[in-house]
Amino acid sequence: MSQRCINLDSASPETKCMCLEPDETFYVTYSDYDHEGRDVILCERCGCENREITVSVDDGKSPAANQELKNQSSCNVINNAAEARKRLQAGDHVAWGRKKVFGQSTVKYDHHGIVRSIDEKNMIIIEYKELMNSKTITIQQTTYSLSCAADMGYGDFYCINYPRLLTKLNPPQLVISRALSKLGERGYNLLLNNCESFAAFCKRGVARSLQVSENICKVVTTIVRELQTVCRSPRFLVLCGEIGGAEMIEKGMQQTNVVGGVMYLVFEGMLCCVDIYKLFGHKHDKSITKKQFIELVVKRVVLSISKVIVGTTTGIIGAGAGAIAGGVIGGVVTLGSPPGIALGMGVGSFIGSVAGGVGGVATLNGSRTIIWSLLHSKDVESIEKLRLGDHVILPGEALLHPRCHAIVSGIDCADNKIKVIKNEHKRGVVEEWIAYVPMKRMEYGLGECYPVPQVLENARRKLGQKRFSIINYNCKTFAKEQKMKKELNF
Repeated sequence: MSQRCINLDSASPETKCMCLEPDETFYVTYSDYDHEGRDVILCERCGCENREITVSVDDGKSPAANQELKNQSSCNVINNAAEARKRLQAGDHVAWGRKKVFGQSTVKYDHHGIVRSIDEKNMIIIEYKELMNSKTITIQQTTYSLSCAADMGYGDFYCINYPRLLTKLNPPQLVISRALSKLGERGYNLLLNNCESFAAFCKRGVARSLQVSENICKVVTTIVRELQTVCRSPRFLVLCGEIGGAEMIEKGMQQTNVVGGVMYLVFEGMLCCVDIYKLFGHKHDKSITKKQFIELVVKRVVLSISKVIVGTTTGIIGAGAGAIAGGVIGGVVTLGSPPGIALGMGVGSFIGSVAGGVGGVATLNGSRTIIWSLLHSKDVESIEKLRLGDHVILPGEALLHPRCHAIVSGIDCADNKIKVIKNEHKRGVVEEWIAYVPMKRMEYGLGECYPVPQVLENARRKLGQKRFSIINYNCKTFAKEQKMKKELNF
């Protein structure tokens, strides 16, 4: 058995799996066929299938699958057993409400699964579930009685809709085959590989959890709302007025650098811990090896230390320059008033410290990106060597833009053309056919990239966006963002 990732536009037998994994023990063959009658093979190393890419394109007739699950336009609510028998069928993505108690708090969430079969009495669902007399969570088959309202949770039980084109490219037989191939898997992770991720993978070939991202957004929104309430309170305004005194400003200015450095250290430390937790999740589900995990953790810690040192140093320099500039401006505006000079120095010191720290870290990131590009780019010998989802570097079209980064979305060996998705200054994110020319390809490490279907789905979702910035979001930033997993892109 050999794994081949079939190209969207040119199904060349020489096109290999994205991760170039030679060990066939990572390959899983599904028992059924896809919509074109081929055996479906999954490379568990990179999560890529040997089938045509299933791109989610809404045809305007079906509700989108990326809306909130409770929105009635994106799901069918099942209220009783009769509706379940009528509406549900094998291969459907279903979800129902559950509750979990943490101490004195009760958290509501949605549990997801795939319908294996349904008859007049029972329904079999493939889902993540704890083993009997154990806390180990695995993917298993569970039989639910349609007549037992307590088991089904009618009224809070619903079937997730998907666009018609996506459903056509992912028929029920393939959905069930994907689910069955995962039976016994123990790689559960609340953030990175939960029950919704499993169900989404079965339905579309790409794992994704909207529930987690939605809850994270809700938490961030709540925090922002609470901060706004505090900042508008009378006590906070009075405190700001007291701090605005000349003596307080001078003392505060003297401590700005120390406090700013400590705050930056704490903030960067929190981000580092979050990234390490995500890396641990990848190690747990075996998408990266133990050796890679250690290397990436060391790399992340070193990066945090570098950012703190550079950010604090440039922040101190910026604070000094800002204090001088602010003092001069404050003196001119207030005609030499000492409180005005002190206020100007305080404000200038704060602004300068922030600007210096941000500028220093941005310079560090830019330098790292340039060095990374030089070390990881290799020449592409011919068009036959390209693979779908490759991050390539094309010749630029202007003096100030000598190189253009893009994602390969199609290959036509007969006409010597490739289709690329790229972020341009004038047109934004576009997808177009171009003639093949000598180019370079960025080489990524094993387990660092999204599966090919998700790379293309990520890139195509940005089509039409005009968000180009030479510093923050250029063609290189765009291509790397679509290709490399967020939790590894640091």
